Amino acid sequence: MCIIFQSYADYDEMHFMSQWLRMGDNFLDVGANAGLYSLLAASRIGPGKIVAVEPHPKNLALLRDNIELNKLRNIEVLPMAAGSEPQMMTLAGEDAIAGLATSDHEHTGHPVSVVRLDDYLDGLHFAFVKIDVEGFEWPALRGMQKVLDEGRADVILFELNGCLTRYGYVESDFCDWFTDRGFRLGQYDHVQRRLTLQGQPRGNVLAFSVRGMDVLKERLPEVEVRVKQQEGLG
Repeated sequence: MCIIFQSYADYDEMHFMSQWLRMGDNFLDVGANAGLYSLLAASRIGPGKIVAVEPHPKNLALLRDNIELNKLRNIEVLPMAAGSEPQMMTLAGEDAIAGLATSDHEHTGHPVSVVRLDDYLDGLHFAFVKIDVEGFEWPALRGMQKVLDEGRADVILFELNGCLTRYGYVESDFCDWFTDRGFRLGQYDHVQRRLTLQGQPRGNVLAFSVRGMDVLKERLPEVEVRVKQQEGLG
């Protein structure tokens, strides 16, 4: 089966990432699926390293096929799920909507190894992190706390669409967890070339570290940055 897009699947976010990345950058793709974001990153960073994390067997096969077809040698595939602590869990569902089973429900699916990414990322600094794990984003990010605390992630793309509640999390608490660590949350409009920062965004969200905000000014000076009044910053 061949899927053809007339433009980027995630129009605003993929345009932003394409403009943001530079030759030699590193990219982390958590929940890589078939590798759409990883392949885009590979076209931008040249010799930079890509770490693609994907536990689903079908997606893994497609991801590896795409890597081989494009003759990419700088993508490291981690065939596991990301979480806050090492354990075995069940992956329920298929393909793009597969997610780790909640502890209070019975599920049939694929047993997968869950790991802390801090144990696998070897001191790498990532210019861009994309994470899409169907509501398990918070545990996955807690498992890369060292990366965050050491300032080794400039910007993180994730989605706020209600899936966090599947695991008992509150989106506002998740946003506060980011901002308590110095991140600024916002959404990008590619047509307007505008980044709107706000405390409680919805949909696809970009989280910028302190360094990431400085990199934004350096790499994309043409992007207008606005701050919503409710954040209290003007």
